[in-house]
Amino acid sequence: MGRLILLVLIFLTGFSIFYAPWVAGVGYVINSLLQPQYVWPWIFQGIPIFSITAGLTIIAFLISFAQKKIDLKIYNEKQNWMILLIWIWM
Repeated sequence: MGRLILLVLIFLTGFSIFYAPWVAGVGYVINSLLQPQYVWPWIFQGIPIFSITAGLTIIAFLISFAQKKIDLKIYNEKQNWMILLIWIWM
């Protein structure tokens, strides 16, 4: 039953990227923070949930970018450039 619920949630998240792309991002963040695959390994066995949620998030970002729903001007701030510099440095 748990595996069925997981598959339905993955399908709904994949379907929502056309109407509400932020849902894929929220799913990715929740999966990354809570790590449910370690709490219920028998449900997630054989399902690469991290790769699926990351892929859906990237696809949702690209769809939103193609529809010009994303404003990239907010990333042109000094703090973001410093974080990028630290990331490259690491």
